[in-house]
Amino acid sequence: MMIGYENEEVQGLLKEIEGMAANTWREFSIELRDKMLKIIEELCDIIYRSSVEGEEVFVGFDDDVEALLDQLTQTSIKQLQVISIAGMDGIGKTTLSRKLYNDALIQYHFDIRAWTCVSQTYIKRDLLIGILSSFIYDLKEEIYKMSDEQLGEKLYRLLKGQKYLVVLDDIWDCKAWNDLQIYFPDDKVGSQVLLTSRDIDVSLHVRAARPAHILRLRTANESWNIFQKKLGKILEEGALVLSEAYKSLRILDVESIHMSLFPSLVMQLGNLRYLAIQAHDGSPQASISKLVNLQMLIILSRKNVALPKTISHLVNLRHLCIKSGENLIEEPYSIQVSTKNDELGSLQTLSQISPKSCQNLFSRTPNLKNLGLCGPLISYQGDLEFPSTNSLKKLQKLKLLNTVTYRGPTRSCNPIMFPEMLKQLTLSNIGMEWEEMWSFSLLPNLEVLKLKFNACIGERWETGDA
Repeated sequence: MMIGYENEEVQGLLKEIEGMAANTWREFSIELRDKMLKIIEELCDIIYRSSVEGEEVFVGFDDDVEALLDQLTQTSIKQLQVISIAGMDGIGKTTLSRKLYNDALIQYHFDIRAWTCVSQTYIKRDLLIGILSSFIYDLKEEIYKMSDEQLGEKLYRLLKGQKYLVVLDDIWDCKAWNDLQIYFPDDKVGSQVLLTSRDIDVSLHVRAARPAHILRLRTANESWNIFQKKLGKILEEGALVLSEAYKSLRILDVESIHMSLFPSLVMQLGNLRYLAIQAHDGSPQASISKLVNLQMLIILSRKNVALPKTISHLVNLRHLCIKSGENLIEEPYSIQVSTKNDELGSLQTLSQISPKSCQNLFSRTPNLKNLGLCGPLISYQGDLEFPSTNSLKKLQKLKLLNTVTYRGPTRSCNPIMFPEMLKQLTLSNIGMEWEEMWSFSLLPNLEVLKLKFNACIGERWETGDA
């Protein structure tokens, strides 16, 4: 995943991890684990960082970048200076300092640069190796055998006589600086140490050259601008991570995670067999046809779902379950000619589909066993009305959910509209008179009849011998 990111920053972070892994003689402590996780987070941040980061992330922070660049590159002060950036967690301290670290003017101004992450629970040894790895790209094995004092002495010698910039990211208190400052020589050549911290008072305790540079909160408009610019990039690169990390994924269940749109990245997972998803707009794109191996699709949405005509290309799809709304399936370009590449012959379950989409659908779903219809099911005359399921010879379960209100009691339909093999029938919001229930007794194989909300109206159901 790191191919193409062969810059100094990535190399330094990778060397830090390599150094930790090489210390096999030391017990793997919680502090070391946290340190490695922090570095991995930084690497991931680099992966997803936009190539036009200065335009995206620093919306509203242009003045901060300019002010800090002036402080870091001023030539009038020669002694070693400590400059700090402070602000709440997640406001952009690390990203801002990284922007400064990689700025062309900074690279020109300083002879050498180093970057390391400190964090709340740090290990002095790891900090020293992290800084050294920024200068030495091929750390020898003997480096990892050195004591802390030897590492500090080696760092001091490397910095001696050089105009250097060292970034200590995410310092929680002054103890880390107290442990390291003796290894930073002051040769009066204009070297700088840049600290980032959540604690504004850190700059006082480390004797910074001036008060901490405090990052303000972004305005609502600035935050929205950042979000819009960062989102394609994340999606574009996320797709590549998916063509790689999850290409063999067969089951994806994210039904418990609310999303605004049906994610296009899912279409890259060509080996999926099972997909369950929750999206405010759960309508998939036409590219869903890429999921040729999909066998079960479950969609939960707050809007009516419109399934593209390309859904018919999913020849292996067996179960299509939409858990809310009155949903449509677009008609294919040609419904007269049926081919093996453009039919739903494997489909066994279909719910909740609008009767508007069923006119030519049933001829393409001969193996349907479970069907749920959701939509206007009452005619202007007050009759139960829906597309005939008579052609569905294998249909065993049928659910009818009416979505329109009729002013009075409704009547049943001709039993011939139901398939002979029907075993279970569910009625919801039909508003049928109890006397009309006799018609369902004519279904020879009916075993279960479920009457849900407002299925029938009236005070009493008088059943007969039939």
